[in-house]
Amino acid sequence: MGAERYEVVITHAKTGQQTKREWSAAELMAGVQWLKRLNARGGDILVRPLGGTELRLIASLDADGLNKLRSRGLAPAVIVETRTGQFDAWMKLADQPLSPALRDVLLARLMHGFGEAAQYGRLAGFTNQQAEANATGRQPFALLHNATGQVAPAVKQYLADLHQKSRDQLDKQREQGAARRPDSRSRSR
Repeated sequence: MGAERYEVVITHAKTGQQTKREWSAAELMAGVQWLKRLNARGGDILVRPLGGTELRLIASLDADGLNKLRSRGLAPAVIVETRTGQFDAWMKLADQPLSPALRDVLLARLMHGFGEAAQYGRLAGFTNQQAEANATGRQPFALLHNATGQVAPAVKQYLADLHQKSRDQLDKQREQGAARRPDSRSRSR
């Protein structure tokens, strides 16, 4: 995911009790064994990147939803299969932080029809305690399918179009302002 820090939430599937931790990427890697023990005891392991990353999660997509995202130029930066045929898609909106207003516009425009952006996604490599057991009687693992870390191509184009539109609007406002101002030479006579 490329973030410097992550928030990890461990939720016990039966009691709903939650434990939250904020870790650096290195601390998260060092904590994997501890997370595995909690997962084996019935804890769901969820994650979200913090600060400085423009990743947004679209949760619970099926294969058709993923294909629809890709066909619209919105290839996810990270895809995790959370249970058989169901996916979390992390969409990268930019390489640099965006203003909240711009981020909201992007989310509304680009992700229309895909549901709401979610806060936390399943951490790959851990079992999904909320899913029904599979044929072997075990909970399904959250499996990493793809991790390019790339900004979706349609987002890049949309941002470029938005910046051009803003420049055009500014140029138009300048032209209108200049047309309304009296010519300084004609006032001096």
